[in-house]
Amino acid sequence: MHQYEAPLCGRYDAERNEVRPVPLSDQAAWPFVEVYGEVAVAPEHHEIILARMRRLLILARATNGSLTTPDDAQWVERIIADGIDALREPLRPAL
Repeated sequence: MHQYEAPLCGRYDAERNEVRPVPLSDQAAWPFVEVYGEVAVAPEHHEIILARMRRLLILARATNGSLTTPDDAQWVERIIADGIDALREPLRPAL
């Protein structure tokens, strides 16, 4: 298991017994999605991470709106901007 590498960032499909690309919206919704759509090209790792972070921020604002303020959202975006170059570093998907 510790030696497994995948050619792309995706989700394991048990029916196909492979890691396959899924839409960015499905990646962002993980683990709260049960059926993944199809795409021809896998989203990049940094796109997945950014989409997931922003989705979690939206969920935090929706469920704890008074606790997660607009200032908090701006802080998250500043952290993202400061770290974007590191997120774009090449990644070899592995388990």
